[in-house]
Amino acid sequence: MPLVTHMAPLSNAERQARFRQRLKDQARRGVTSETILQVIKETYEREWEEDTSMPTWDEYVRFCQTKCGHEHWRLNLPRSKHFAQEELDRNPTLRNTLAVIETVLNPPQPTD
Repeated sequence: MPLVTHMAPLSNAERQARFRQRLKDQARRGVTSETILQVIKETYEREWEEDTSMPTWDEYVRFCQTKCGHEHWRLNLPRSKHFAQEELDRNPTLRNTLAVIETVLNPPQPTD
């Protein structure tokens, strides 16, 4: 059987279908609540490795689920300033997740 060296051009409908599929794929790779929680957990565990006197992740979550722990959770969410720029450049999921966290935590700034 001969090897096909070129493909027939795509119709406009086929190009549009591929474009819509790429948009759907990109949306699925977006930041989710699971992504955010995973970044928070990985950041906490990285700090815990440096200071094992801190509570374990599960203990920390249980504390933060209490009424007095909610504010602690909010104040200790990871921010971009906790990461080297090179790490953010290498990991777009981390960078996008941190952007969502910071957007939620910080009020919009006035534009002059």
